[in-house]
Amino acid sequence: MTVPVSDLPSESISSPAILIVDGNCFLRARFDALARKAKKGIKPGSVQQLFAGIRMYLENLQDKVGAQKSIMLFDLGHSEYRVRLFPDYKGDRPEKSEELLEFLEAGRIYFKNLVRSDPMRWQEMMFNNMEADDIAAFLVSSFAALPNLRLWLVSSDHDWLQLLEGRRVLQVRYSPGCKSSLVWNEKDADEYFGLPCRQWPKLSAFTGDGSDHIPSTGIWPKTARMWLEQYGYSLESIFEHESEAKARENEVRRNFELTNLNGKIAAEKVAPEEAEYLLAWAEA
Repeated sequence: MTVPVSDLPSESISSPAILIVDGNCFLRARFDALARKAKKGIKPGSVQQLFAGIRMYLENLQDKVGAQKSIMLFDLGHSEYRVRLFPDYKGDRPEKSEELLEFLEAGRIYFKNLVRSDPMRWQEMMFNNMEADDIAAFLVSSFAALPNLRLWLVSSDHDWLQLLEGRRVLQVRYSPGCKSSLVWNEKDADEYFGLPCRQWPKLSAFTGDGSDHIPSTGIWPKTARMWLEQYGYSLESIFEHESEAKARENEVRRNFELTNLNGKIAAEKVAPEEAEYLLAWAEA
């Protein structure tokens, strides 16, 4: 599809629907846009006005896609799970400035207060030392119990593309300044990765992912694609039949765990009554 939100075909706009928003990514995009404006001598409004602008953008997006509700997801520190697997995970990224950390914290507080004031329209989820990516995977899996519910993943992160599913799960990829947004479906994600999007973590298991500082195993992408297609996207079959892959099995398994969005990590943090509440909230 890859169309602007404003040009969505009518069959893509339906209720019930929910926005699942990558909060940190969204706030970081706004922070960077403000920095660019500051360099041009453009004076920004107050922080509260900026957050209110984000809220307005999301509420307008709700209206455009037929959603009634939004869940804001936030990172709180590095992924303890992935750092345990690979201490250098995202290790090449510069430390966040104090100004950015304060901006992110203020944004989280703003949306927490929004949940308190309008809990039927807004919810938020975050866990210490867990990425929003894995919370998104948990929600996509949990809401599969409501097959008529459409999910709109609001994020520019390519990792979230592996969660897309037919007409049930789509992604709104917004521009840094949030001035335009494109909608991607599963077919678009397949074309982007050059293989079924849900299988992308198995490709990156061999090739690595430079954006997260995940190293390559030295196996070329063309070779990895050939093996995946030949052996039905089964890593076990590849290890069994290809000696070069077998020799790097530990690296491949590690890279797969680093790239694959794992809803089970978040599920362990969610009490059964909280999971039931989320489903009830989504249906209400």
